[in-house]
Amino acid sequence: MKDSIIKNNLLHKILIYVLSIFVLYLAIILLSNSYNNEVILPHPNSMIKEFFNLLGDGDTYTYIGNTLKTLIISIIFCFIIGLVLGVLAGIFKYIRYFLKPWITIMRSLPLASLIILIMLLVELDNTPYIVCGLVLIPIIYEGICNAIMDINKEYIDVYKLESNLNFKVIFKVYLPLILSSIRASFISAVGLGIKVLIMAEFIVGATDTLGYAINPVIENVEYAKGYAYCIIIVIVVLLVELLPKLAHKLYNYIKFR
Repeated sequence: MKDSIIKNNLLHKILIYVLSIFVLYLAIILLSNSYNNEVILPHPNSMIKEFFNLLGDGDTYTYIGNTLKTLIISIIFCFIIGLVLGVLAGIFKYIRYFLKPWITIMRSLPLASLIILIMLLVELDNTPYIVCGLVLIPIIYEGICNAIMDINKEYIDVYKLESNLNFKVIFKVYLPLILSSIRASFISAVGLGIKVLIMAEFIVGATDTLGYAINPVIENVEYAKGYAYCIIIVIVVLLVELLPKLAHKLYNYIKFR
């Protein structure tokens, strides 16, 4: 009975996703026909054709691999820094007050000028990493910090009766209680991170990356190919966002087996 319900729910989700994609396809057709300009907004069939052409090109996978490598490295470091600072700031208000101006500055700096400034200060190859860090760390930090602050204080007080604040309390109490916020922060970081990363790659001209691949497409006004790259980027983001969900299901499977 339970398996049947799960299968029905999965089938409903698939049908809704397919319907959503079909509606999006129709919307693009209407917009393309209204503009009546294949250069500005090509027909979706042209985008799909270019999409499959890119899938058949070996360079596409090189670009995806290099961008993903930079994204994964950036997210790992940003997530560790954001998690540690977020937990500490959520527990200790003085750390939160100290970090407030830093986080506000990082969130307020305009991205385009920030990239140019970093290009002048560091090597071009390191610019995408630093840009991702300055954008993603505040988002991860605030998500974790707010989640810690929203924990019911009664849970913490019970554990404090047995033990003072230490790593055991952090790993046994705080982190399990904010696990959903950790996953949400990770997913947000992936979605925003790849967009910021590709923009940085495009501006600095990082070779053999998705940002590098889009550059000549825009210069040569090959917008159908540009939209095809956008489809690839969306698919990459969706696949990477599935990782924490799959890891969570695998953990539960091993735990309750």
